[in-house]
Amino acid sequence: MFDAASTRALLLTLAAALSTLIGACIIFLKNAKSEATIAGALGLSAGVMASVSLTELLVEARDHLSEALGGQWGVLVAVGIMLGGIVLSLVLDRLLHRAEHGHHHLGHLDCADGRSDALYHVGFVSMLALMLHNIPEGIATFMAGYDSAALGVTLALAITLHNIPVGVSVALPIYAATGSRKRAFGLTLLSAMAAPAGALVAYMLLRPFITEMVMACMFALIAGILLYITFCEVLPSSRAYGHDKLATCMLFVGLCIMPITAAFAGGH
Repeated sequence: MFDAASTRALLLTLAAALSTLIGACIIFLKNAKSEATIAGALGLSAGVMASVSLTELLVEARDHLSEALGGQWGVLVAVGIMLGGIVLSLVLDRLLHRAEHGHHHLGHLDCADGRSDALYHVGFVSMLALMLHNIPEGIATFMAGYDSAALGVTLALAITLHNIPVGVSVALPIYAATGSRKRAFGLTLLSAMAAPAGALVAYMLLRPFITEMVMACMFALIAGILLYITFCEVLPSSRAYGHDKLATCMLFVGLCIMPITAAFAGGH
């Protein structure tokens, strides 16, 4: 079933995905649960996700859609699908909050418990959003590695550098909320494995249906989802710990990291 090219592509995809665990290792630091560390990590996470959405996913979607539909229509369709991702996230988030409210009849929560619940929610929702992001990323890495070893290595290196701060953004909020390194590491691993899982499904079942147009629409939709998570979940949470300046500085660091790592790794 797997020839040399597909095996190479799968290994590259797996290696790039597992690099997320490098970032997750922040939970083993002694001061990982300090409020300054959490605020800074959430600020970094917000910058990373906003940058990935606007400088990579939306740009990829716009370029492919513009080639197919023409420049102006391509931009409009890409932005429209991105807005659809934001609306979809808003609806799902409200449904999730309602489910949580119906499930937990806790009465009055003290400040610490309420903040822990919010932090866990941010980490869990970020994990789900990044899983969605990792699926097309894994497909793209696999397809590039399948067609060309050099292109596959370049793309895998770029994604490896990208995934390190992503691991921080998933693992640290969950660890800070639950105190469980095992749970934080496990959920980070779960989000990372969406990439090779998506690649396998694409290769075995969906390969004839995965066109550039389909990938472009997926990128635009996921850009909208990540933007909603960034500005409605992660960024507000980063300011809840009394370190607004640190969170803002780390936001800018996150915004800069992604284009820089993409450039040094040869770009997507």
